[in-house]
Amino acid sequence: MGTVRGLGLEEISGVVASDRHDVLWVHEDSGADPLVHAITPGGRPVATIALAGAKHVDWEDIALAGGNLWIGDIGDNASIRVTGIQVYWLPEPDPRSGTADANVLSLTYEDGPHDTEALVVDARHETLYVITKELSLTRGFVYRAPIDGLRDGDVRELTRVGTVPLGIVTAADLAEDGVVVKSYGKARLFPWTDDRTVEGAIRINGCPVPLGGGESVAYRAADDRYYAIPEGGDPPVWVTAPG
Repeated sequence: MGTVRGLGLEEISGVVASDRHDVLWVHEDSGADPLVHAITPGGRPVATIALAGAKHVDWEDIALAGGNLWIGDIGDNASIRVTGIQVYWLPEPDPRSGTADANVLSLTYEDGPHDTEALVVDARHETLYVITKELSLTRGFVYRAPIDGLRDGDVRELTRVGTVPLGIVTAADLAEDGVVVKSYGKARLFPWTDDRTVEGAIRINGCPVPLGGGESVAYRAADDRYYAIPEGGDPPVWVTAPG
């Protein structure tokens, strides 16, 4: 376990592991600037990248798929973002680059706005998923949008395709063995079915995964480990082996 020091980050809400560089990409929650930060798996700062063309309303999760970073500006505590939410996407930058240009995808729900903190992107099936954060329920709703042929400025619709048995969902990622979904106090791994789709995985009840606190989770293939980083100054980096 390491500690994220030297960046002055107070509320990390998203983390994803790079498969090209030996870094984790992280970002802060609402109220921050449109920045992504590269840190070592142990928490040491590597670089900060400013995303030109991006706005930061309420960034909640980050994914890496198809060689692109996907940053979910998807939080909506009061469920008032009636004109939609945004996901910013860009080719994964070199951590030494300093700045990068971001494209924007706008998303609307088929049934009105929701508060959402979990984002996964499946490059193989050209689909994007979000999972809602339901404070009063014991399940989160899973929505899907197509990302095939995506261009900057596109608008796509999110369609409900299932549920997960966790209410206050705060993060998700695609792992070697399935889809890992995290709430504040619990996490579950939903194993892949033969079709290796998110919809297939979430039909299975899944199994508990012992992760640390906080809003974020990432699977890192290089060491077959889960990484979770809680909020607060100089937060720890929790590392857990699957199974």
